Amino acid sequence: MSPLHAFTAARSASVRSKFHPARTPLTVVSTPGPLEPAAWQTDLALDVEARDAIVVALCERSSEVAESRVNLRFPTVRRVRYLHRLDLLAGYYSFLVTSNGATYAYPLDVPASRSSALLRAAGREAPFEFDGRHLVPSPNGSQVILVPPRPSAASWVIRRGFDTAWKATTPAAPITAVSLPVEYLHPESYTLEAAAGSDSHTLALTLGPSSGAAPPVISSNANLSRAARLAFLGHQHLLRGPLDPARRLLEAAGPASVAAAIELSRFHALQQNYDAARARLRPLLARDRSNFDALSVPAFIEAGMQDYPVAANLYRRALAQLPTY
Repeated sequence: MSPLHAFTAARSASVRSKFHPARTPLTVVSTPGPLEPAAWQTDLALDVEARDAIVVALCERSSEVAESRVNLRFPTVRRVRYLHRLDLLAGYYSFLVTSNGATYAYPLDVPASRSSALLRAAGREAPFEFDGRHLVPSPNGSQVILVPPRPSAASWVIRRGFDTAWKATTPAAPITAVSLPVEYLHPESYTLEAAAGSDSHTLALTLGPSSGAAPPVISSNANLSRAARLAFLGHQHLLRGPLDPARRLLEAAGPASVAAAIELSRFHALQQNYDAARARLRPLLARDRSNFDALSVPAFIEAGMQDYPVAANLYRRALAQLPTY
């Protein structure tokens, strides 16, 4: 297009827009994993509007690492506090939450070395346990959790302006929590300072009557078995490589774990040891021929052997087992 035409031709206005609703903040607490030195127990919390279901997906680069769905039966849309626990290798992920027809994406950075966090929480019945305490992250909670980089004694100070309103200390622990002295402090704004070793945090506090009842809590992966957690860590190692850590974790999960057996069959298939992969799958498929993951491995094997028509047919059979919502 010539400059003359570009500046003299009649133009028609065309405006296209799309409304993106504001997403609620995602609270992340990472603590050393109990099963694998290279993994972190990562607890996620956020408030969402939901009625029928909450679907979450965890992605790393172009690979989906995990997906889960919680089906609900609320008669109308309501606000809930959603909690999700994952054992994750260090890395940069995307955490996608779909609820009430909207999808929200959150960046999730799991550091290679231990990080620290300070957050407010409510002491109530909850599936997640922190150092013997069952707590739910809550912006209006009566307790505060400190996760230091390493177990250290902590000092706590609440200030009103430049004045000190309250002080306390707690012994060294991987995770420490204190109850806010709400019975001693007037309802107004304060600043909480927490220090453990060379690490320190500040948190703005607004004390006073809470606005309405706390939302109901819905959790996922709160009480997974040791075998299920090991199988998921092995799955992550298979996606990344090298494969030896994956095999170690999957074998530690034990022979009773279906998820670990499927991942071990993938391990053998990736090493082109197809007979061993089939041997792992044979008893699983004899018991259940509707398992998508178990059915997809034979398709991968046939594709590796370049028998593409058979592989395509097996993939279609596997995809037919996926639920439709």
